[in-house]
Amino acid sequence: MGKITMNRTEAGSDYYPPECMVCAERQATNRIHQNLIYYPPWVYIGLLGGIIPLAILMYALKKEEVVNLHLCDECYGKYKTLTPMGCGVGFLCFLLFVGIIWAFAVEQNAVGLLGILILIGIPIYYLIAHHMKYSISCTHMDDNSITIKIPSNRYPEIFYQYREATPNYPPFYCPDCNHQNPAESKFCSKCGSEI
Repeated sequence: MGKITMNRTEAGSDYYPPECMVCAERQATNRIHQNLIYYPPWVYIGLLGGIIPLAILMYALKKEEVVNLHLCDECYGKYKTLTPMGCGVGFLCFLLFVGIIWAFAVEQNAVGLLGILILIGIPIYYLIAHHMKYSISCTHMDDNSITIKIPSNRYPEIFYQYREATPNYPPFYCPDCNHQNPAESKFCSKCGSEI
């Protein structure tokens, strides 16, 4: 897994290399707008007080940013399956929990418990492994920058080389309305302010 760090104003732009963010081998032909959510890691201390304090802390400290993801056709097809697979993992975990309770409370059978763990545990492992292979998440976010964890180890190198080789990178943003303008612009095309 690789990581790239960029300004938050860059995250929603199209100033990315032409390669796919997941495999870093094929041409990216699909653009997806994904809302990435970040909570500070220490927010889970709120669990010591219960679910309600945790929910309050998470709501108060949540940061969000919309990021453009650039994916090839093959990775895009697999990326679209992540949400249904997440629901499948949740359902299988529920079945696993019910099966463990049934094996201990009703049958009191260790062999039945082992069978349940194997039959449901293997699909859970497969689905989680697939999700980890194609997921893109946020590992850090502050007021100015965002760090994104991506599946490819090669993409960060490609991203930073592209950034250095591209003239006038990043794009110019209007200080008044935050509208993205072409690099050669002197005035904002949306509000007319000087850039």
